[in-house]
Amino acid sequence: MYTDLLSHFSAIKDLRLDKNQRDDLEEILRLCLCAVVSGAEGWEGIWTLSRTQLDGLRQFLPYANGISSADCLGWVMARRSQNAFQDGFVAWTRSVAELSTGEVVTIDGCQVP
Repeated sequence: MYTDLLSHFSAIKDLRLDKNQRDDLEEILRLCLCAVVSGAEGWEGIWTLSRTQLDGLRQFLPYANGISSADCLGWVMARRSQNAFQDGFVAWTRSVAELSTGEVVTIDGCQVP
């Protein structure tokens, strides 16, 4: 099973107009997921934590334009498919658990079988 985080979120469509796609959807998804799993709360918290971790995020994606504003993050995430996002997250956590050969994987205090 493929464990790359973003491969599990391919069903999420970017609903922004081309002119409003300054930041890549994959970059936004990755930073939101990483920030929330790291304990960030709210769009300002996600934005603040992501800015402090930009070098680490750039190990995976370029973030050529830096981190989107908190308002942009909220707008993009509010318009994505909740089912596609949930399905992608569950699939990713299961793939990590499978690779750990049955060991418990804890994400944000919740155990994933």
